[in-house]
Amino acid sequence: MTAIPTFLESVDALLRTRWQLHIESVIPLPTQYDNAPFEEPETGPWCRFQVLPGQTERSTIGLPMYRHAGVSIAQVFTPIETGTRTALVVIYHVNAWFRDKDIVGLKHLTPYLTRVGSDGAWWQDNIIIPYQVDERGLV
Repeated sequence: MTAIPTFLESVDALLRTRWQLHIESVIPLPTQYDNAPFEEPETGPWCRFQVLPGQTERSTIGLPMYRHAGVSIAQVFTPIETGTRTALVVIYHVNAWFRDKDIVGLKHLTPYLTRVGSDGAWWQDNIIIPYQVDERGLV
């Protein structure tokens, strides 16, 4: 295993750090990250945050450059029958910190909210945050 982070690991770390600094610690919203220890709260809202790389295309002629598209998904869980305010507060903060922001070459597009519904214990809303980032290849 290499000690140098791959390009996609760097993108993942950037998006997680942005979420931690501007959403998780501000609202506050306990957040679970992929394959990391987490204890689901018994009461109160919580979140599961994932970064999903998508399609990659070569975007130049000559010196290679690759455009990666992907999404971050924030699955927001609230206790049943407590309304939608928590998800709306989270999407408000997400829009403030992510929408149309360009951070070190990573461009966030417009986030949007989708309602998933109840699993019997929790109500789930998903916030989808699309992004694009360019990777310059080596010759």
